[in-house]
Amino acid sequence: MSRAFNELSQVSVTARPLDVNNDAYTPTTARYRVDDCRTGTELVAWTDISVPSTAMVIDIPGSANAIIDSQRRTPEKKVLTVNTDNGLTTQHYAEYFYGIIDLGFAQVS
Repeated sequence: MSRAFNELSQVSVTARPLDVNNDAYTPTTARYRVDDCRTGTELVAWTDISVPSTAMVIDIPGSANAIIDSQRRTPEKKVLTVNTDNGLTTQHYAEYFYGIIDLGFAQVS
């Protein structure tokens, strides 16, 4: 897990697509989803990125970063999966892991 954030907070991740030579490139298409690693719960369904680029900032809304199991005191591990060039020979997947810290009294309004 690379970094942990407070529950119900927006998380921004910069995805940087790489080709087979590990060089940055601009994909034809891009999409992402977010899941809870322990339970497999889908938090954000596949969502298209309207303007793919070499550095795509993906904002994960705070509502997707709610604590699932309040009995656990360690940060909950989440995964952002990015899929570029879906269905093409250049298709690629990348994962970005982050944690959500249980604040105990945070509430969705």
